Amino acid sequence: MADTLLIRLAPDLQGLRDWLLVDLQGQVKTPVQSGPPGSAVVSGARRVVVLVPGAEVSLYEARVPGRNRQRVLRVIPFALEEQLSDDVENLHFAVGKPLPDGALPVVVISRNYMQGLMDAVAEARLDVQQVVSELQAIPAEENEISVLLDGEIALVRSGPFS
Repeated sequence: MADTLLIRLAPDLQGLRDWLLVDLQGQVKTPVQSGPPGSAVVSGARRVVVLVPGAEVSLYEARVPGRNRQRVLRVIPFALEEQLSDDVENLHFAVGKPLPDGALPVVVISRNYMQGLMDAVAEARLDVQQVVSELQAIPAEENEISVLLDGEIALVRSGPFS
């Protein structure tokens, strides 16, 4: 039994693009398959992780004072406001665990896209444990840049959270 089902979404929420199974060590157990996974695959996976197209999310690092998690979650949108091209009310913010330098990793995605994602997941009857930017699935090494070419799109990762 594979441990994790990785599902990559098609652009513009046009369904599930492809998927594969990986074990606890991250070793691939199946070749990449197109379309939605079958019910036997879904029920055999311990975890389901959805990879969102990199063009739909933005990765940021924020520094805010305090350790109170609820306060930090309220302040983050306004700490990043000047870097954003949309109003904070239209965006969904996910804040990760602090990085070694104390900065907080923040993923920003439009609320409309997030709702569409949740609707697509519900329609596919998937019990998703984690939603991750496909950018974060690209290997990142210290002082190196990784590039993944995908058709006409180039995904670039220049650090742990950039």
